[in-house]
Amino acid sequence: MARIDSLEEMAEVVELAVAFLIGRHRVLRFPFSKVDQIRNKNRRLGLGLMGLHEWLLRHGKRYGPDADLQNT
Repeated sequence: MARIDSLEEMAEVVELAVAFLIGRHRVLRFPFSKVDQIRNKNRRLGLGLMGLHEWLLRHGKRYGPDADLQNT
C-alpha cells in the first residue's frame, strides 16, 4: 500500500481488492445452506491496512479526518 502514488491509484487498488475478495466468497461452497447464509450475512472482506501508515507519512497526511481522503 505504501508504494501507491496517488489517491486515484489507491481507489483503484482498493476497488480491485474488494472485487477479488467478494468473488472469492462467491466461489466457496459449504455443505450446509445455513452455514452459507450466516457467512453471507456476516461477510468480512479482510482488506487490511498494512502500509497505510507509511503511505500517510510519504504524502504528508496525518491519521484523522482529511478532506482529500474523504472525497475519494
